Amino acid sequence: MNKFQNFLNDIRSGENIELYIIMLAAFVLLILDRFGYVDPEWMYSINIAILALIAISLLGNRRQIESLREMSYDVNKTFMNEFPDDFENKLLSSNEIWILGLTLGKTSIRYQHDLRRALRSGRHVKVMLLNPHGLAIQIAAKRGYDRQDME
Repeated sequence: MNKFQNFLNDIRSGENIELYIIMLAAFVLLILDRFGYVDPEWMYSINIAILALIAISLLGNRRQIESLREMSYDVNKTFMNEFPDDFENKLLSSNEIWILGLTLGKTSIRYQHDLRRALRSGRHVKVMLLNPHGLAIQIAAKRGYDRQDME
């Protein structure tokens, strides 16, 4: 059922249609040839045409893969060890702030006032911690915020 579902998804999205047509044509020609309805002279030309269509399809797939490689990004440019120089300006002007880190101990200390100001002004702050039960978050909870627990 999974292969049939993939087939239906490909047809709906318009992907790999040429390959399905090639497979169908080859299957029909195989059956017609077995029953003697196709002239052998034509079979050679049809086989060459099918091979040409397969080659065209492979070239299209290769171009798609190359375009994906061009779109790929350098991980070192995406994930940084230090914030960029204009981080505070972007932090103050953002409507939604997403922060990802191991413990965010240094970040929560350094930017606690800016983050608190963002929350008070109705902006959204989303934080994802790799270690949400670590020592850094326990220390942050005891800094004198309104709540005194880790949550």
